[in-house]
Amino acid sequence: MQAIRMLSTIAIGVAALAPAIAAGPPLPSSTPVIRTDRTVSGQPLKLPEGPAEFVGLIVDIPVGATIPLHKHPWSRFAFIERGTIHVVNRDTGTEADYKAGQMAAEAVDQWHEASVVGDEPVRLIIFEIVPPGVVNGVYPKPAQP
Repeated sequence: MQAIRMLSTIAIGVAALAPAIAAGPPLPSSTPVIRTDRTVSGQPLKLPEGPAEFVGLIVDIPVGATIPLHKHPWSRFAFIERGTIHVVNRDTGTEADYKAGQMAAEAVDQWHEASVVGDEPVRLIIFEIVPPGVVNGVYPKPAQP
């Protein structure tokens, strides 16, 4: 009888610990931010042909600053870590705000510019795949006198 009580006590103790034992250390989680085969203007993504390299950039844009008119020959992906950025696409005539926590597949080969919205600086985390040693940005040539 005492053996049954001892086994019963052990079983109750193990049952009480089971959730903690089963839980173990916390597991990582994954939250999709974006999954797309298109840019923000609806174009298919464009990667370079031939050899390529992966580039990651951190771009800090202070309040009051702008990113001048430019375009990208290949797909570029921007994660907005902080702040809000307003993008104007001059080729399509569209405008959009991107906020902290969002990600965008930037337009390819379309002229666009951007500015900070509000009183918080913007931090972008940029990812792109380009030909080795090449910068993924084209700026208009100044007008000749």
